[in-house]
Amino acid sequence: MQQSSRLRAVGSCAGSVSGVMSGSRDRTGNLQHVRSAHRIFYTMPEKPVLDERETLKHTAESNTCHVSLTDLPVKFTTNNATESLVLMNYINDNIVGKEFIFRGPFGDRKTVYCDWTASGRALAFIENFISMEVLPTYGNTHTTTSVTSLQTTMFRHEARDIIRNAVRASEDDAVIFVGSGCTGAVHKLIHNLHLEQPPIVIVGPFEHHSNILPWRHLAFKVCRAEADQSGTVSLKSLESLLQVESVSAQEMGCKLIVCMAAASNVTGIMVDVDAFSCLTHRYGGLAFWDYATAAPYTKIDMNPVRTGPDRDLVYKDAVYFSMHKFIGGPQTPGVLVAKRRLFKAGEAQPDGCGGGTVFFVRRNAQVYLKDVEEREEGGTPAIVESIRAGLVMQLKEAVTCDAIMEREDVLVRRIWDRLADCRNIIVLGGKEAPRLPIISVVVRHPYPSVGTAGGPKAETRCLFLHHNFVSALLNDLFGIQARGGCACAGPYAMDLLGIDEALAKLYEETLVGCPLDAYKRARHYDTPQLEVIRPGFTRISVPFFIPDAEVDFILDALKFVANHGWIFLPLYRYISSTGEWSHRQHEISRDRKWLRNVDYSEGRMSWSSARITTEMPVPESYEACLRAAHEEMCRTVRLVDFSTSFPVPDDTISFDESSRELRWFLLPSEAAAQIRNEIGQLSTRVPHSSPWHPGSLSTCFCPDLQNNKREAALFRTKTSSYLMDPASESYHTANDLDKSKKQIDVSMTIRQLIRPHSIDPLNSGHLRVKDITVNNITLARHHRKRVQSESTTKRPNRNMGLKPSLSESVLNGAYLTRRKQSSSTEQPIFDAFDAPPHCALTRSTLVSSSTEYFDIRQSVDEPTLNNNALVQALHDPLNSACSVGRKARKHIAEFVGQRDLSLLKPSNTLWQPPPRDLYKLVFRAIRQFDMIHPGDRVLVCLSGGKDSLSLLHCLHQYQCMLRGCRSSPRGGLPPSAIFTLGAVTVDPGTPSYDPSPLIPYVADLGVPYFYEKQVS
Repeated sequence: MQQSSRLRAVGSCAGSVSGVMSGSRDRTGNLQHVRSAHRIFYTMPEKPVLDERETLKHTAESNTCHVSLTDLPVKFTTNNATESLVLMNYINDNIVGKEFIFRGPFGDRKTVYCDWTASGRALAFIENFISMEVLPTYGNTHTTTSVTSLQTTMFRHEARDIIRNAVRASEDDAVIFVGSGCTGAVHKLIHNLHLEQPPIVIVGPFEHHSNILPWRHLAFKVCRAEADQSGTVSLKSLESLLQVESVSAQEMGCKLIVCMAAASNVTGIMVDVDAFSCLTHRYGGLAFWDYATAAPYTKIDMNPVRTGPDRDLVYKDAVYFSMHKFIGGPQTPGVLVAKRRLFKAGEAQPDGCGGGTVFFVRRNAQVYLKDVEEREEGGTPAIVESIRAGLVMQLKEAVTCDAIMEREDVLVRRIWDRLADCRNIIVLGGKEAPRLPIISVVVRHPYPSVGTAGGPKAETRCLFLHHNFVSALLNDLFGIQARGGCACAGPYAMDLLGIDEALAKLYEETLVGCPLDAYKRARHYDTPQLEVIRPGFTRISVPFFIPDAEVDFILDALKFVANHGWIFLPLYRYISSTGEWSHRQHEISRDRKWLRNVDYSEGRMSWSSARITTEMPVPESYEACLRAAHEEMCRTVRLVDFSTSFPVPDDTISFDESSRELRWFLLPSEAAAQIRNEIGQLSTRVPHSSPWHPGSLSTCFCPDLQNNKREAALFRTKTSSYLMDPASESYHTANDLDKSKKQIDVSMTIRQLIRPHSIDPLNSGHLRVKDITVNNITLARHHRKRVQSESTTKRPNRNMGLKPSLSESVLNGAYLTRRKQSSSTEQPIFDAFDAPPHCALTRSTLVSSSTEYFDIRQSVDEPTLNNNALVQALHDPLNSACSVGRKARKHIAEFVGQRDLSLLKPSNTLWQPPPRDLYKLVFRAIRQFDMIHPGDRVLVCLSGGKDSLSLLHCLHQYQCMLRGCRSSPRGGLPPSAIFTLGAVTVDPGTPSYDPSPLIPYVADLGVPYFYEKQVS
């Protein structure tokens, strides 16, 4: 037998209510409840009046206010006469982890948290209250016979009443703590609906997956309302659906449910919940509202008081939200507030029945509790978590919803003003509809024309920066914690990005189409081979309590990444199977914190953590952090463009024919090729173009697009060619430039670009670095070659009459080119802060219409060619100077000796020349990671499969090239510089695997072979 002895606390009053009310008093004279025409309110029991000698005043330990929230003359008054701005500053100064410093690839950075839509952060004063007041008296709530259990039970009931009062719930509404978010609340609600027939469900366009998927597996039909031109949910679309589906629901005898989000977690766009609830009830439907995104910032009213004929229709049947998304909310449960009449099914069997849900249990039967709130919280609930939820909601009510919303409106306007001049940023959802300060953006990277220069119609294509790369760069350069992906709102994300259903199907086939046996071999059943191809965006949220200076820094950092982020791409690598991007030379796991670092060997708890060095200290201010980012940009340009020791693998070969056409983002090798002006040397034809573009199916905001309408680009077949219309308003050419842009000094710009340390250091108030774009870099390179040419003519040189050597060709990273100088290069360029990055110069101002290439044989001048140059050329077959086809191989062979020409041809033995694409990958890995040194003995483990055998043949080909260079009659690599190649196989001795045929095969190859057979 089990009986609940929980206390039943009287609810809290929802505040002043207009209208006629009547009340009844209990035996003590206290007002027990208040009735109105529309709802019944609980009232909180009055606190006992204690003498000062009986009380002790405590103040939570907290940080003091350091930064003013805003410099605007705005003041709000809370319900307890405390200025809301003071509370907002107090909140900002007490965020746990606000001063956290991490070690990144560009030095130490302080974190700036911008993922508040996903989860809030802990507050020091709330955690102090819990540790000082709640935990010392903690006890189980299934009894009240001890002081600890009684106090804990009262804490928890009071927390429930705080939330009940905050959402304006009546005695007809149940407030239930459930799970850890909205997902558990939806499932609990579905279980209790007592659905005899599958319902007809209408969802909005914004819905989170947790508000769609449960209904898809349950409902007879799930209809999706559309968005209007402003970006919010269309009331007309919902009404047209209700007109049709309400008739169908009546004929089928099922329920009609409208389930929508009060605000989008992607764009922050809000919905008029009262108008939609009223419309739903007019057609006999149930109105369920997902407040996960809106709850921390907007008013929640289960039973609004309205006048007029629809006053009885504006109530909500259920709302649910995640308390962990509130500031101070980590480790809090989800909250479900619903009409008690919806919990019919729970009377027979609660959702999660167990301890605490029953009134009486005998051997063969049981009687469940009648009270919904107790019956639906089986087992030991999240006790401390629910108490924390009450404290968090209490804080929101202290700041007041009106003050929060007014501050949020100011932040939204600040965002639009700050981003109005950034042409590469596309803000999804547009700016017309009311929204929270949540923005999801994609960053464009329009290609410059790379065909014949000066053509009448230069092609202009557009790719985007990968959302995870944008998030990684924001983190590494500025410490900004953003969110990349689709934010668990796939259908809405497709609308925003311009992906129609046909194109979405192709993405699904590419992501899910890997054979099951491949998943089993890798033991990653849900890991696609090309996760990086999944479309997405970068989301940033700025809540009401962060200062204006921090908001400006976040937006300036976002603009920097939009304008210059592509330059950093060669420094980063991505993992195709996970979509993660990371700096090539930074090991993230080095600073990872480990639970296993905890040690009790000294009889007490101790732990170790990575030490933050001061080699590259944290920037002292936001301005200093932005200046540091500009300096890193200049270093990156010099590293990629002017250094031959920074190879960037050709990523274009990683995509097959089908995935290549679905690729929408710029690759590191493409960015490096643009910086080096080597686009034509990539294996895949570029410029490539994204198969989708925001604005084609839904509203978006972009300074380039805000006054135009773009026709949808339909993806009709899998082999369709996505050639963007050069005349489309989505992409701007150089002809679109404003002729009135002010001019800057060319020589100063070039000097800053190429030698930034030769000018004054970047300091506060003297920021001279201009926007570096594709065309700026090309101009810089062109200007540098012209200056070098002029200096060569003026400086006497005994070799000035000789042609360039092969070593110079290799150092230039391509065939040595001779470009005709044009007087147009002397024309001034536009200020990069005013001109769009991709439109700074026309192609005709960069190079002439004809480009001449030296033949590699002509560039070989024997008096100036040395052995080191030849060794470098042969050791780097991927360099364009030594991978130029048959003609180049012939000229090299003639120089090293005709008898060595066979080394460059396929062998007549069992050795096979590996495919070029495969060999390029292997060779680049060897060079990039410095894997093989002179005199090494390399042992290849052979299994008989294609992978190990391919590696053996690739290494032999590499060996042949080194031997060819060593056997040159002019000398070259010494014998000790050639590594030794061998093979080994371990035979497990099982019937299913017999590698013995490898023995004669490897013997014919002439490779030292070690064969070991295990004996069981």
